[in-house]
Amino acid sequence: HYGVSNFDVDDLNELAAEVPEAQCAANQVQYNLSDRGIEWDLYPRCQKDGVAMMAYCPLGQGRLINNAGLGAIAQKHGVTNAAIALAFTLRLPGMISIPKSSHEKRVLENAAAADLILDAEDLAALDKLFPPPRKKRSLAIGAAPILGEELAPTRVRRLTIGPFGSGQRQAILHPDDLSAGE
Repeated sequence: HYGVSNFDVDDLNELAAEVPEAQCAANQVQYNLSDRGIEWDLYPRCQKDGVAMMAYCPLGQGRLINNAGLGAIAQKHGVTNAAIALAFTLRLPGMISIPKSSHEKRVLENAAAADLILDAEDLAALDKLFPPPRKKRSLAIGAAPILGEELAPTRVRRLTIGPFGSGQRQAILHPDDLSAGE
């Protein structure tokens, strides 16, 4: 098993063809109320294949925390705007939301999202504020979830699988920009 980051449907197809004996266990993608492109085809595909999805930047890199449109829904539920934004991502089966915070108070406020159920009225209001995709879109790719660097969209050209360090099977992806001209 392996995990990937920022793989769209075409990338998953290519990877499956390259490594048919292994299974993708997780795909980490940018997903939040304002970046909903994965709902078109990537999320349904991952659900069909049993691939967990991890939503990085579920608060839109902080943009959603003070969004006035979320205020009424947050007030209705007695939670923060951030909890509403996180509950939106967590409503999808198989979705893991990984917000970043170093403040204990915010971490506790964010935890309220785990028990929050958004009703049909809430979801309709959110769809009006942040419309779902009407066509296929490129993946939103923001800050790298671990390195904090900007990522450029890449396609996989080679995949190396083998025991590295701990002896467990791990994958190293070689993006186009590292092997241009091959």
